[in-house]
Amino acid sequence: MLTARVRGECERDCSALDQCIAFGFTQSQKRCVLFDQPGEYSSSRGTDSGAKRQA
Repeated sequence: MLTARVRGECERDCSALDQCIAFGFTQSQKRCVLFDQPGEYSSSRGTDSGAKRQA
């Protein structure tokens, strides 16, 4: 778990790590969670998630 001020910081942290394939960012807690093998999707109020884009 990392600290991030905005979603973009969390997304950049994920993009910088080869093993990261997805992330979850919670604005109210300024929390960024990086995933190398995300499980089943579940809704979490206030959390914005994303996946790494392959170029």
